[in-house]
Amino acid sequence: MQTLFRGNSLASKIMAYCFRFYGQWYLRELLNPLLLGMFEIERSEHYISYEVDPARLEPGENIDENKQNLLNITQKVFNAIVGSAPQFPAKLRSMCHCLYQVVTQRFQQSSSEAVWTVIGTVIFLRFINPAIGK
Repeated sequence: MQTLFRGNSLASKIMAYCFRFYGQWYLRELLNPLLLGMFEIERSEHYISYEVDPARLEPGENIDENKQNLLNITQKVFNAIVGSAPQFPAKLRSMCHCLYQVVTQRFQQSSSEAVWTVIGTVIFLRFINPAIGK
């Protein structure tokens, strides 16, 4: 069930298109301030590093401090996403509701929590992650 929409099927392509078409403004408004803030800090004298790969650390960087920086920004992004639930586009809510119904019918033995995990995975992989990667 977890890998149901990870491939490039027609259904996953349609979902990705709908997320992009109906949700682009939502994510831009939501994530732009956070991401721009990260880059402004990187360019200032108060440089903050998020690198956690020991092989890629710059001289003088502290991996524990970087881990904390990464956790802090991740928490800010998570809080922004959860806090913006009322602004989540209605057409995408409808699509997620349809997805919930389809997955529930296909995997009738699965718990409601497992179905919501699938929907959360789809939202992350097909909506949030591609927007951050651009």
